[in-house]
Amino acid sequence: MDRRYLIFVSSTFNDLQDERRKVMEQILNMGHLPVGMELFQASNTDQWSYISRRIEECDYYVLIVGERYGSEALEGISYTEKEFDLAVELGIPVSAHLISDAAREELSRSKVEFGKEEKVNSFRAKCKANRIVKYWSNADELANNVGQSLHELFKVEPRVGLVRADQGVSPQLANELARLSVENSNLRTKLQDFEAEQGGYSITDMMAALANIELKEYYLKCGLEVGHRGQLSLLDFVMRIYLKYPDGFLFVNMCSFAEEILEVMHVGQGILIEPMQELVKRLSSLGVFHVMSTTGRHDSEIPGQIVVGENGRRILYKVYSPTDILQPMLQSLK
Repeated sequence: MDRRYLIFVSSTFNDLQDERRKVMEQILNMGHLPVGMELFQASNTDQWSYISRRIEECDYYVLIVGERYGSEALEGISYTEKEFDLAVELGIPVSAHLISDAAREELSRSKVEFGKEEKVNSFRAKCKANRIVKYWSNADELANNVGQSLHELFKVEPRVGLVRADQGVSPQLANELARLSVENSNLRTKLQDFEAEQGGYSITDMMAALANIELKEYYLKCGLEVGHRGQLSLLDFVMRIYLKYPDGFLFVNMCSFAEEILEVMHVGQGILIEPMQELVKRLSSLGVFHVMSTTGRHDSEIPGQIVVGENGRRILYKVYSPTDILQPMLQSLK
């Protein structure tokens, strides 16, 4: 898929017009789109707001540094340096090109900004920090260096770019998007129907109701260490055990059941069985467990429940789904 990149060209202007023209021609010849001050439109917005917005839109940033520091903003930093800082801050790949030392010695005085040599040198040092820069001595060499540098950046740091509308979506992708759109619509309808059955309560409301029920005191009584808050809510407990046993019945005794809870909740061993029975009673009162049989027989007339027997006896239990647990809770809120 062919991509066209937006490439911002940053430099001082009056002293580097020929160099900028060559670089922009090079970018166009590569099939990409240069963005620079000579292409800016008239705007009511202030200068920096307009420039920064254009930089944010670009995929790559090309910096050309000569011997002029350039016009400065109110904070005493040149607009060229502010553009560079913004590109780095935004994570836009930078291709920096500095005039060579030999070319600096031979440069016309009209292209040197006397009195700002220190700022120019400081900016050059910033450009060279943590990145490889290229040096140029004339416009043609600069344009060639920019082309090579951009080709490398395209491979190493590919960006989003622009794609022709007729190439953006393949027929296979279009069909898949259409299928997902229909599926999404059906799921939304089912969700709306489900929430209507729950008296208008949303899934978010129901999950919040579970999350607000604390089990902290029972954890402490059972000898469990109190970790992050997620380990202390009924929502966390129910979701973990339901994901592990979505539809299977298990025969366990109270000790085995305690071990199941330990495993599901990712806590250490050493649980106290008597307080665990108290925790089970609390969960039963909340509708998580329901005593149906202490002999391991399954009562098919009461589906979707956990069966809890007395300590030492083999029991049969099944996990309630979170929505099943919430139904009586929601009824009590009406």
